[in-house]
Amino acid sequence: MAVLEEYEVEGGHLTVEEGGLLRVVLRKDMDITAAHIREMHELAMTTIGRRMAILIDTRQLRSMDRTARQVAAADYIADYVTRLAVVVGGPVSAVIGNFFTRVSRPRYPVQLFASEDKAMAWLFAASK
Repeated sequence: MAVLEEYEVEGGHLTVEEGGLLRVVLRKDMDITAAHIREMHELAMTTIGRRMAILIDTRQLRSMDRTARQVAAADYIADYVTRLAVVVGGPVSAVIGNFFTRVSRPRYPVQLFASEDKAMAWLFAASK
């Protein structure tokens, strides 16, 4: 998919791609906090301004605190997320992803994937 816009934030690199996709690649060894989630949300709302499917690459994530998980699952976040595909790579990112989906229980559909291709297929299967 063609990249339409790119942004750098403290927590990672965001790209807006054709077809309504927001791709988020978290920085290596990042400890994600609520402030990081709020910064990404604010950027999405002020620059993108529409609901999007999100693919987040957590393969190099070190941690995500409880408050960050709560903010990421908040109702106001659901206002701009159509679906969230989380790409996991090892035990740390898989545990964080499972904890987020099972404990925080976001209001939008979330799936974990080991493959970016499968994540993309799931994100866009709903729009067909």
